Amino acid sequence: PSDLIINIQKTKFLAHTKKNNLDFYIGSNGNLIEKRNNQFEVPFIFGNIEIEEFLKLKKIIDNSSFNYNDIKNLYYFKSKRWDIETKNDLIIKLPIKKLEDSFEILSKILNKKEFNDFKTIDLRQDNLVVLNG
Repeated sequence: PSDLIINIQKTKFLAHTKKNNLDFYIGSNGNLIEKRNNQFEVPFIFGNIEIEEFLKLKKIIDNSSFNYNDIKNLYYFKSKRWDIETKNDLIIKLPIKKLEDSFEILSKILNKKEFNDFKTIDLRQDNLVVLNG
């Protein structure tokens, strides 16, 4: 009873966002950490995000062949839907549900050279992929 055990775990910064006009990093532990410098190159998240929803998306991305480091911006919508903007200026519009399936389809598209010139991949509709150049 006279011992105090403290476990400290370092969190990894996954993204940054704005809340109440302040800049924050989002840690892998789900916490917002006030951003005091631009030391970390992580995607920016637009929208009034729910951190749990972001962590779910991050886990799905990590379990797919899509490279999280290729993401420049994430856009979060009130409907709990996400868009991704890559560092190559490709916009990926994701559905609300079946995200794992969408990332499988996305992998197949991105691995085919004939789809390299498109600027938007829309995966929001079931059984339909819309490509815009």
